[in-house]
Amino acid sequence: MYGGAARKAALDCARSLALLFSTGLNVKLFNIVFGLTGILLLALTGWLFMDTSQFIDNAGTASGRVTDLLARRSDSGSSPTYAPEVAFSVDGQSYRFVSSSSSNPPAYDLGEQVEVIYDPQSPGSDARINGFMSLWLGPLIAGLMGLVFTTIALVLTLIRIRRQRMQERLMQQGQPVLATITGVTLDHSFSVNNKNPFVIKAQWQDPETGKTHIFTSDHIWFDPQPYLPDEEVSVLVDPADPEKYYMDLYFLPEKG
Repeated sequence: MYGGAARKAALDCARSLALLFSTGLNVKLFNIVFGLTGILLLALTGWLFMDTSQFIDNAGTASGRVTDLLARRSDSGSSPTYAPEVAFSVDGQSYRFVSSSSSNPPAYDLGEQVEVIYDPQSPGSDARINGFMSLWLGPLIAGLMGLVFTTIALVLTLIRIRRQRMQERLMQQGQPVLATITGVTLDHSFSVNNKNPFVIKAQWQDPETGKTHIFTSDHIWFDPQPYLPDEEVSVLVDPADPEKYYMDLYFLPEKG
């Protein structure tokens, strides 16, 4: 009974977080939200696992028959999946239920005999097909989504810490140079919720080597052009490796 709900909750959560990020949500807060979401999904996985295990331990069993295959659609443009409707009897009383899991092609055939497990106290309100998909799809989806969200949060946190350490080192030891602003563009190689971030491009010629270095700012989730300095922007460069740099965006206002 949890498969469809867990899948929908996970997808809705992912869409909401992507929307928040696309509007310029602070990256640190973004990491926290992702991490908390992952922890909550893993906690949900544990609860679903214990609930299902307890249900199996206490359940009665009966023979059932697939009487119908009900089409389900997640949205108007998607292909349907099919959930089996199952009829079974307990002590001469007939019951029917529709499985919470659905698939395309259908996992069961019309008229197929299946084993049903049910709540002995209320067979009509909680009965399930005794199969992996019906019993464990919910915990599996929640667990996988929890691992994905938690892993993303950890990776983003490690990247953020690494960048912060590099920026702190450059702030202390970096060589400040004035780079000429060459333009503001959209980074089409990266998008969130179909939105691309802006980046500031600048270049600087090393007076010692004569080599021209191209600098690109961090992602900016609003148009920075109204706030740009006249012609130049300050960049902190690692003297030993100019490819390691930090463009100072002090002139931009805080957004979101």
